[in-house]
Amino acid sequence: QKHAPKKLQVGAICGGVSTEHDVTLLSARQVFPRLNRELYDVVQFGITKQGQWISGDDVIDRLEKSTAALAPDTE
Repeated sequence: QKHAPKKLQVGAICGGVSTEHDVTLLSARQVFPRLNRELYDVVQFGITKQGQWISGDDVIDRLEKSTAALAPDTE
């Protein structure tokens, strides 16, 4: 009887305190869903613009919401 190969656990990180924060979120939106969940046990990590680390399956949404909340009011 064959056993399924053990999944490799990987961490996927986006965000950060640099000016590239928003670019990493765009990249993560493309990459995270394409990681094969049959082969990889994916743990998502995000870093806010203030340097706080967060984790969970919704890090991109949470980082985008925190960025929007910090944006200056233009009205």
